[in-house]
Parts: sequence; C-alpha cells; structure tokens
Amino acid sequence: MLPEVRRVLRLSARRVGYVAARRSSAGAVGPAVAVVGRRRSARRFGYNWGMDEIVGLYDAEGRECGSAPRSRVRAENLRHAASSIVVADGAGRVFVHRRTTTKDVFPGLRDFAAGGVLGAGEDPDEGAARELAEELGITGTRLAKVGEDDYADEHTDYRAFLYTATWDGPVRLQPEEVSWGDWMPLAQLLAEIDAAASDFVPDSVALWRDRLADEIMPGPAGGPGWSG
Repeated sequence: MLPEVRRVLRLSARRVGYVAARRSSAGAVGPAVAVVGRRRSARRFGYNWGMDEIVGLYDAEGRECGSAPRSRVRAENLRHAASSIVVADGAGRVFVHRRTTTKDVFPGLRDFAAGGVLGAGEDPDEGAARELAEELGITGTRLAKVGEDDYADEHTDYRAFLYTATWDGPVRLQPEEVSWGDWMPLAQLLAEIDAAASDFVPDSVALWRDRLADEIMPGPAGGPGWSG
C-alpha cells in the first residue's frame, strides 16, 4: 500500500506547485476571504476524501514506522505526525480561524495554525503545502521551517512539523473544516490566548504560545487592526 500512497501524494504535491505557479503569474492579491468546498479543493489536488485516509504512524523519535486508517488513529489515539503552519501578513497580523463543529478533534474552537495529519509516506514539507492549500486556499508562498515538537493528550498524539508563512493575498476557507477566519494583530492574539486559552485548540497553544513573538514580526504602530 505504501508505494501507491506515496505516488499519489507526490503527484498531488506537483499539482499544488502547478496551481501555485499559475495563480502567482496572474498576480491575484487582496484581502478577500472566500469559501470553497473541501471536495472541490481535494479534487484539484488529487485526493478522494470519500475514502478513509491512510495516515503515517510515528515512533517516539519522530520516525515513520507504519500506517493505519485515520479512523483507527483517532479511535486508538495512535501516535502520528501533523503539520502546523502559522500564517501572517505583511502587517504582522496572524490569520485566526474557528474550526467547524464537525471536526474529529477540538471541534468549534479557535485556531491560529493551519495544518493536518501526514499521509503514509508523505513528506512533511509537501504535507504542509497541501494542508495550507486545502484549508486556506494559499499556494505559491514559501514555508519557513521552525522546527519539530511533540504534543499528546487524551484526544491526539503526534510529532508536529512547524512552519510559518507570509501571505497578503486572498484566503479561501474550506467550509468542512473552517467556519470563520480573519486577521488579528499579534499582540491581540497573545492577549486573547492568555485571557481565554480554553477557546483555542490546546495543541496550537502548547506548540506555539512561546514561539509566536520570536517567529512573527509585529506590524508597525498604527497599522491595520482587527476586531471580532
């Protein structure tokens, strides 16, 4: 199974690159936040979400050691891997979104990182680009590697591959996973995390709270604001 899955994933990554190049050459930028369906997005990048995804399993050292259907990974809380990408614009605002109530972990909570589980045999960099394209419609931007970390609780257990990205173009939300999103100044985000951490997904808080100030450059004083 693994060779076939790897082939599909790499083919999909090449398709992402093609779409990124085509969109970038068109020069489409702007503050718009639109919504596109997950199935439509998935078809564009070569995935069939009607099937139970095959997820890569990871050992304590962060090495892939097997695979299992996503449903089993969730039911047994098997250790896997996932990407986590914080997106900021040129003004230093971070894109914050709320997860849909149908998500299999942490439904209905706010998040400030895009990302998701890695498929069996999937390269972490390719997985991060895929998730960013699917969840937020962002392609053609450089992903800066921040590092790796681990997160585990009673709901999920994974090796996290951390990235940041800068984006000033349109955002297209995936309605099956994201119910709402907008830009928030870094200082406001940090204050809201500290004041109401329970309204944010716990893994992003644990992985990013102490990294955000170092990884995201705040915008100039008096720059664009945000309220929600």
